[in-house]
Amino acid sequence: MTNKQNQHYYGLVGDIGGTNARFALWRGRGPEKIKILSCRQYPTLEEAIQVYLRDMLTVHDIRPSMAALAVAGPVTDDHVNLTNLGWNFSIEEMRRDLGFEHFEVFNDFRALALSLPHLQEKDLFKVGPDENEPERAPKLVLGPGTGLGVAGLVPCGENWIAVPGEGGHVSFAPENEQEDRILSWFRREVGGRVSVERLICGPGLEMLYRGMCKLEGWSPQCHDAADITAAALANAPNERIVLDMFCGMLGSLAGDLALVYNAFGGVYIGGGIIPRMLDFFADSSFRLRFEDKGRMTPLTSSMPTSVITHPTPALTGAIAALQHLPRPTTPGGF
Repeated sequence: MTNKQNQHYYGLVGDIGGTNARFALWRGRGPEKIKILSCRQYPTLEEAIQVYLRDMLTVHDIRPSMAALAVAGPVTDDHVNLTNLGWNFSIEEMRRDLGFEHFEVFNDFRALALSLPHLQEKDLFKVGPDENEPERAPKLVLGPGTGLGVAGLVPCGENWIAVPGEGGHVSFAPENEQEDRILSWFRREVGGRVSVERLICGPGLEMLYRGMCKLEGWSPQCHDAADITAAALANAPNERIVLDMFCGMLGSLAGDLALVYNAFGGVYIGGGIIPRMLDFFADSSFRLRFEDKGRMTPLTSSMPTSVITHPTPALTGAIAALQHLPRPTTPGGF
């Protein structure tokens, strides 16, 4: 790049969740000018992007000519529907309206998957046996936040291919009598099929707590996921039971999906909930339930598990995607 080109930002990256939208600018290194916006304050994603660019770019900056956005929801051809937020848009229409030359939108857990090769040891909190991940083996990332995301990462020559999906919407499978009762209660509450995302996410933790209070005759002391987690970490007995159930259910799902992907390269937990309770999580039933796969237990026992503690891993993944977009031809490009 010339000195003149070095003066300008070249790409916009974003991580759009069900609660917050994280944006940054990129000019060949790491993310810069990171800003978090509350999604509920904006009627559309386009307006949130416009506000970010207005606040971050000076009159001397050229607007970025390309963008890569990770979103919490499925991306089907040109149409995007953010599952837990209500934002719907056409990728091509938004590209034209915002004036980007290249504009890529993809599932947020695809971005997390793409970030995995770029994470360092300091960005991870290992749970269970200290296994060494093979460098070129499939990897799996999943995690609860406003919803429950899942994606795989598989080696292809010298590169990696992210395999996103909607694994959070597979059916919940109880592992014991207590979870049988919980499943029956959930079926009555939701009026039919129960997916794992119904339980293993922030709203799911709240609903799980309400269900346990009903089934066990407890007097509810908490109203939301943050209260439940805080009470459990403060050793409130009922809340600790619920939070451990939550971690155990996540462990069972992670082990099932690890077998699907042959994830000997490691299983990584992302999302906004687990990184806030690392010590509790390490002592929970997560790893026991992850390994407990009957005849396949020797396989899952050899798969390492870690929590992603990097503050903005999806932005790192979005940058990885941005680097593979066609080079812009506008003055602010490469």
